[in-house]
Amino acid sequence: MQKISSPEEIRLADPAAGSGHMLTYAFDLLYAIYEEEGYDQFDIPCLILTHNLYGIEIDDRAGALASFALDMKAAKRLGRRRFFRMDVKPQICVLENVMFEQSEMDDVVSIVGRDLYTADLRETLTQFEHAKNFGSLIVPLLKDPTESARLVETKDLSGDLLLSHVHQRLLKVLEMSEYLSCRYHVVIANPPYMGGKGM
Repeated sequence: MQKISSPEEIRLADPAAGSGHMLTYAFDLLYAIYEEEGYDQFDIPCLILTHNLYGIEIDDRAGALASFALDMKAAKRLGRRRFFRMDVKPQICVLENVMFEQSEMDDVVSIVGRDLYTADLRETLTQFEHAKNFGSLIVPLLKDPTESARLVETKDLSGDLLLSHVHQRLLKVLEMSEYLSCRYHVVIANPPYMGGKGM
């Protein structure tokens, strides 16, 4: 059993976020938890969006709606002025199909270096070719995508157009891997929309 010492430690994910219905419900529940713990009401929305709620989605429009719905929840609690000063965005990851040609793998090696270019990283780069189909069923092989992303982000490749393009796709794969390999305290999702016969 996991122990949680503060509401900021609770990590809740919806692996098929859709328009964010479950996440907005969770926002209200978390807001009440923070209030019970004595947090300032104007700090709570930012804390929830920063620490607690994570959504994964394959549809771009649905992901944008989920993000918008959470923004509106925060705006309602904060008021318009404070909301527009808020420098926090909902953590909704829209999965993308990302493919690397064999020739581009050499570019990946030059970006990450030979030490970071492990078999797990190489395999993880191929796992997102059909991300729009497989969605959150993908289990990234890379053990620590967060650390890899941190190191790759430090590279400045703006001067090389081809490497810069590969660099951006590499960062996207690492970001998606972070969402899909993270451990969450709670995972929630809507049931499938079908009749009882189809279940």
